[in-house]
Amino acid sequence: MFIFELFMTQKYKGYLLAIASVFCAAAAPVFVKIVIDASNIETTGFFWFLSALFWSSLVLFYKKRYQLIVPTVKKFPMTWLILVILFLASYVLWLYSVKKIGPVNTDFVTLIGFLYMVFLGTIFLKERFRAMEYIGALLAIAGLLVITLNPTENLGWKIIFILSSTIIWNSSRFIIKTKIQQIEPIIFVFIRNISMVVLLGLYIVLFGEFINIGGMVLLVAFLIPLFSTVLQHLTMFQAYKYADFSKLAIVTTLSPFVVILYSYFVWDYIPHGYQWLGGGLVVLGVILLKIRRKKI
Repeated sequence: MFIFELFMTQKYKGYLLAIASVFCAAAAPVFVKIVIDASNIETTGFFWFLSALFWSSLVLFYKKRYQLIVPTVKKFPMTWLILVILFLASYVLWLYSVKKIGPVNTDFVTLIGFLYMVFLGTIFLKERFRAMEYIGALLAIAGLLVITLNPTENLGWKIIFILSSTIIWNSSRFIIKTKIQQIEPIIFVFIRNISMVVLLGLYIVLFGEFINIGGMVLLVAFLIPLFSTVLQHLTMFQAYKYADFSKLAIVTTLSPFVVILYSYFVWDYIPHGYQWLGGGLVVLGVILLKIRRKKI
């Protein structure tokens, strides 16, 4: 009973929600590859966000927040226009990365985004950069080099897709942090999803190729976005209400290891030695950055 009560305290409730968010998010790079291999980039993105739009719409109407959509867009028109462009660019590049270098490498390199956020903070928010953060940054960069220049695969230029995606995605997060102080999480999720469906749909009609999918692939494209695109954000936003932001950020470094777990069950995938080494250095570096950032 004591243990149960301990985990029901607000702080631990926040940690549990954050862990749930990580398990939801980690499903994306693993299962999206199944859809990409059966279709193409634009078809995958369209089905993914169409499904996410369906699920987020259900949540939106259940919580009776649909009346906030138009006022939110009207309040920040230019901000949302910029965000939508960044959302599209980062997601397409992320899909290319999953296709070119695989889910595990993609998720490890994604953590470099926190290093980028720290640099943005030092430049625009005048936050200080301490010695421990330099060590963390160097470890993270060393891990990135191990992943990129390993003798087994030597990913080379292919790494540019996820690096670009990470920079663009974290730029959108930075804009949200600095420009939008009050916004319902489900509104953010809904607007992102409907924007992606419209833009990807237009691209397919004008320039792309639509490939029909069915069976298990269609089921994956329909169910997984509920977890990876909707519940991931909602659980993490909810976690922010109960626990410290910096501590929750450390929890997110578990994501690549959950991706490895999923990959093992789906494909019997065993990571290469360079992935453990490079990924471990990236995770350690990011943890040092996040711990130090908490103390400033």
